[in-house]
Amino acid sequence: MPPSRNILEALFDIRPITRSGSLDFEKIGKVKGRINLKKKKIVEIETVSIVKKPPLKKTLSREGISREFERTIAEPVNVAVELARFGGKLHDYVRKERPVEIEPQPEEKIVVESRDLENFWKREDLFEQSEAEREIETEAEPKIEPEIALAVAESYHSPAEREIEAVLDLYRRNKISVVSSPKPEEETFHQKKPKTIRYAMIALGFLVLLGASFAYRGGEDLKNNVMVNGGKAVANLEQAKANLANFNFANAADNFASAYDDFGSASDNLNSMGASFLSNFSDLPGLSKVKSANNLVLAGQHISKAGENLALAFSTLSKTNFLGNNPLSKLVSEFKQVLVNANANITDAQNLVADIDASALPTDKQQLFIDFKAKIPEFQQYIGNAIDYSDFLSGVIGGAGKTEKKYLMLLQNTSELRATGGFPGSYALVTFENGSLKSVSVDDVYNIDGQLKVNIIPPIPLQAITPNWGMRDANWFADFPASAKKVEEFYKMDTAGATGTAGDDVDGVFSITPQVIGQILDVIGGLDMPAYGIKLDSKNFITQIQSQVEYGANRSQPKTIVKDLQPLLFAKLAAQDSSKWADIFKILVQAVGQKQILAYFNDAKLENMALQNGLGGEVRTTADDYLQIVFSNVKGSKTDAVIDNKFDLKTDLTGGTIANTLTITRTHNGGDSQYGFYNKVSPTYVRVYAPLGSVLGSVTGDSITDYRPLIGYADYNFKTDPNLGAVEDTTIHPFKGVDVFQESGKTVFGFWLVLDPKQTKSVTVSYVSPVPVNTGGYSLLWQKQSGTGSDPISFQLTLPEGEKIASASDNSTIAGNKLNINSDLSVDREINLQIK
Repeated sequence: MPPSRNILEALFDIRPITRSGSLDFEKIGKVKGRINLKKKKIVEIETVSIVKKPPLKKTLSREGISREFERTIAEPVNVAVELARFGGKLHDYVRKERPVEIEPQPEEKIVVESRDLENFWKREDLFEQSEAEREIETEAEPKIEPEIALAVAESYHSPAEREIEAVLDLYRRNKISVVSSPKPEEETFHQKKPKTIRYAMIALGFLVLLGASFAYRGGEDLKNNVMVNGGKAVANLEQAKANLANFNFANAADNFASAYDDFGSASDNLNSMGASFLSNFSDLPGLSKVKSANNLVLAGQHISKAGENLALAFSTLSKTNFLGNNPLSKLVSEFKQVLVNANANITDAQNLVADIDASALPTDKQQLFIDFKAKIPEFQQYIGNAIDYSDFLSGVIGGAGKTEKKYLMLLQNTSELRATGGFPGSYALVTFENGSLKSVSVDDVYNIDGQLKVNIIPPIPLQAITPNWGMRDANWFADFPASAKKVEEFYKMDTAGATGTAGDDVDGVFSITPQVIGQILDVIGGLDMPAYGIKLDSKNFITQIQSQVEYGANRSQPKTIVKDLQPLLFAKLAAQDSSKWADIFKILVQAVGQKQILAYFNDAKLENMALQNGLGGEVRTTADDYLQIVFSNVKGSKTDAVIDNKFDLKTDLTGGTIANTLTITRTHNGGDSQYGFYNKVSPTYVRVYAPLGSVLGSVTGDSITDYRPLIGYADYNFKTDPNLGAVEDTTIHPFKGVDVFQESGKTVFGFWLVLDPKQTKSVTVSYVSPVPVNTGGYSLLWQKQSGTGSDPISFQLTLPEGEKIASASDNSTIAGNKLNINSDLSVDREINLQIK
């Protein structure tokens, strides 16, 4: 059974109080007297005359009170002695047995006439005890450890705390004042310093300290607990970050939840220390550390809750079967709502952190706090981006009641490389309706191109293999938006037919490589195609499909297998559980970063989102040095699947310019394969994209060819495509077999590289970049070709004598004035270094 109310009150028995039990500060400043704590009654009352002091020039100020309060509570004080000044006493208590209930004693009523009330509260000795009374109380009460008594009292909402909160409420409403309003005749605080005011300040200070449990040894333990729980929380946040990076959304959510609990434990400890109500006194000096600690813990809780919600939302979305019955628009809408709630939590955290004074924190933790505070806007931006992503998805699929959304999906074969990833031998028309997937229709690109009634001159390197340009070859430009627009144009012309009616419009173009589909097949356990007697997985997917296309029995429609594959694949995907869809989601996200999936949208807002998030496949703009190498297989069968590529770039800054020497090495590993399409000669048109205005010095090791157009275009009234014509009009031929032209804001060097099976060739291209040499550093953006793998690259930079490299990108080695980097082109690479 808990200690009785009388005993608890005795622990903080401080007088005088009002009739409601609230502490009366006006009385503290005017009273002296004697209270018998044991009998709980006033034993002596005397009238005290008031002596007016001469008027002073200065008045009492709140700033003065604050300074005096802070100075006062900082002084070493004997708690028992100071409490005794006001009639208070800290009683010891040990809860060994059920405490004896103390029967309340009727208080003696003291009648004071109204005319004596003012003088009564000005008594200066009302709270003093006689020496005999103090000795009696000391002998009568047992001696126990004070920390045990305080531990018992701590489990209750202490009277001191209630008194402080009540006074604070009145104080805020300006109903009472700790010190009465200054008058012209009043002394300043520092000149007067009466005992009553000093004792009032000490009383307030010790009430706060006692109510906050700062006056006992356990406070240090609680402080340590706060630090320990805070450290655990930060560790869990770090682990959550790592799990998010690895797409382990469920684990990340658990980490965030654990961090929230850790911050909650820290908050509970702070509350035990008094932070729950001490933070209300934030305008009083000396309490800013408590407020800062409390705010920091609460901010951590808000961030943890936001992170948990975010991770759970991603986890749910990643496990969603997009081929199920639920409308995609509903799933996306729910996802966005979670993000909005997470964003609100982060905003609350930012507001809490903004109110923290870094100087109030321990010195060794201040920089950590500053770094933490700087990260919050990044987290806000992360969630803001996620909200934008949900809007992006809503825009792509459309919502309930909205019009249809149609997209062309190019199935690009990377075994036959083209600028944006591969030859699109097959394509799909994907239709969304009312926010749900309506249909997917797959067809051979040659079927739709056969409906084209307009003859257009193809790019010059293609004229030796095809008389006209069509949708099958429209992805000629390295810039995916430019190629996608051309694909849309040809699709509309193809669907117009012979009647001259307007063709079909689409809302955008996607592309995907077979590598992505192969990885998905592994997740779902492969795919049986009994009609063809095969089971497809990542290892044989490309080879088996190509084998059926090249050598299958259906020669009139050789790509029927691709049409038959689509419904079987979608049916198996629809049957997968949530864990499988999480793995599929991870594959799709990684494929975007590796440029195996690209997208273009006619809607400007959606297209801008695609470009900002690595989905656009554009030739990027930069003020620094730039490089991209693009291969286009021109009637080289499927040989790119068995060709290895290696790139080496040497950059020399010693001459005051950026002089680049690029070596491209290709090895043809075909020739003895059981599949004939891997044993063919591989003619490839190579384009090197460099900064606009780059000057070509030489090209060595390239192949000199004599490819000619199949027909005379002028004789058959073929039309020139305006976009292609604008590029080809800039073409010059500085060397035999070498083209130099402008495309996508870059200067391009074009040449042929023809490989026989089992042959290795290297081509070296020397050129000077027009980018000014920056004495403070050097930067290079090296983009990969969409659809290629992890081709190895090496980079070497030479500085002028006397210059040194201060810092550089990862995976770099520095020797004197030279820097070397070995990496790969699995993704776009950026090389940055600082020169000193």
